[in-house]
This record gives sequence, structure tokens and C-alpha cells, in this order.
Amino acid sequence: LRGTGLKGLAGMRQVSWISEGRVKVIRPLLEFTRAEILEYAQSCGLRWRADSTNADSKYKRNLVRNEIFPLFERINPSFLRTMAEDAARLSQAQAVADEYAGSVLREVVKKPGQDGRGGAEESFSISIPELLETGHHEYLLHHLLGPLGFNASTLSDISEAITGGGSLSGKIFYGADHLAVLSASEIIVRESAEPGCEDEVTVNGPGIYRLGCETFRVSVEPVPESFRTGPDETILDAGKAGFPFVARRWRAGDRMRPIGMKGTKKLSDIFTDGHFSIPAKNAAVVLAGVTSGGGDNSRVMAVLGYRVAEEVKAGESTCSVIRISKM
Repeated sequence: LRGTGLKGLAGMRQVSWISEGRVKVIRPLLEFTRAEILEYAQSCGLRWRADSTNADSKYKRNLVRNEIFPLFERINPSFLRTMAEDAARLSQAQAVADEYAGSVLREVVKKPGQDGRGGAEESFSISIPELLETGHHEYLLHHLLGPLGFNASTLSDISEAITGGGSLSGKIFYGADHLAVLSASEIIVRESAEPGCEDEVTVNGPGIYRLGCETFRVSVEPVPESFRTGPDETILDAGKAGFPFVARRWRAGDRMRPIGMKGTKKLSDIFTDGHFSIPAKNAAVVLAGVTSGGGDNSRVMAVLGYRVAEEVKAGESTCSVIRISKM
């Protein structure tokens, strides 16, 4: 009644596994009706204990059992038996669907290092073109990401994003304990919380850094032919920005002066103007300069991949640039 897929319609199984496959659960009486079990117990003189709440229809499962099922049985006296047979057929259909999904996903899903790129922080990636070619991308996303805590609404949003024809890079979707990051050709699925993840990191010079379980590269380069950047990188004037600076999450009260503006603007307003979702806003990487003593890092120089402050922008007088790129 609340909505489910084949697995939910199939109901309980006589044999199943819980606790990540460590405990086997067997339900030997599942195929028998309550009336059959009660008749057997009475004929053998068995004693049993009845839970008093079973008769209370304020609980939804009891309402279904006590009031709704009897209505169906008036239409079809063998309703429960028919429903059990349907559940068995649906369970077989689910097994076929799972087998299909497993065979297809072996080609669509890439494990870390499988493509030679490494990517130690990612759990796996999904090729968007290959996923769409299957013609069943919605079911495959539910099969693969549902167990990782992505609900139906979020999976629908992911499906809409990869079929909508717009820009994909940088979009983030959150499950219970994983997140899915979209690039132009992949869905990268990572654990959303890992030991050792930091929400602030000091960038002392060129190198590879980690923030919030994401990795980015910092390099100092000659002036490029064009100052245009991709959606996951930012260029700063090396002489104006300098080292060290801090990569961190945004804070209430953060302000910056975007290129071309005379005054400063709150980052919260910049995010609103850019139609950032709450997860995207919370995942944004803020690059902030630090004072000589290192105690203050409120001078926002850029939002990585989105906005650069006027005072550190690269221009005609730039001798070299600092390039910050997500990996």
C-alpha cells in the first residue's frame, strides 16, 4: 500500500539472510494459513500464547489482517492461497530480474583502478552511456543504489539528471551512507563518511589534497592561453592569492566580491542565485586566504569551479597561476 517493487510484492521468503549474509533465517510455517495452524494446534491439544495486540486494528498490519483481508475473502474465498501463489511467481520474476541486472552491471560498473585511473576514494563508478544503452537504466539504478540507502525520490532525480541533456558534472546526490557524484560520463559512488576525512585543509603549496573525502590537485603554472576553466577547477593569480590558503566548507556570514562586482556578496546569496541544492551548497569547496598568523581564514577567494573573487582573478598582469582541480 505504501509502494514497493517486485521484491516487496513477493513478500517474505521461506529462506533468507540477514546481518550482511551472516545469519540464515528459515520460516517453515510461512506457506500455511493462520486457520490451518490453529486447526492443527487444537486437534493436537497444543497450548499457545496469543499476543493481545493482534486484535487491535489501530496497528496498520492488524488493520489489514483483521478488516481488509476478510473483505477480499468475501470476493474470493481462496484469496490468501491465491496471493501466496502470486507472491511465489513474483519472487521468481525478481530472481530473473536480479540475474539480468547482475549480468548487465558487470559491464556497466567499473571498480576502482579497473580503468587505470586509480581513484582510491571511490567505491565504484557507473558508465552513463553504457547504462542508458541498456534501455532499463531506472531499474538498474534501483537494483544497484537502492541497497546503499538511495531512496526512490533520489534515484528518480539521478535518472532525470542523466537523461535530461543538461550539464552533469559536479551534481551530488546523497543516500543514507553513500553519495553519487555525476561527471560528464560517469556516476561515481563513494561512501559519504570515511575515517580521516577533513572539513578543512591548509594548502601550503602545489600537491594533492583531500577535503571531505574528495581529492583535488593544486599546481602552479605559467599563464595559460585562456583563463576559462572547467566546472571542477579554478584558476587564481598566483601573486595575488599566494600560499598558504585554506580549502573548507562555507560558513554562515561568508562573503566575497565576485569578478565584476563593486561590493561584496554573501555566499548564501551566491548559492541561491546559482540554484544550488542544499547538498550541493554543503559540498561546495571554499578557497580562503589566511592571515599572517594563520588564525583567520574568512577572506574568501573563490568557490571552486564556480566563482572567483575580483582581488585574486587572473588577468593581463598575471605572471603565473594557481590551478585547483578536483580529481
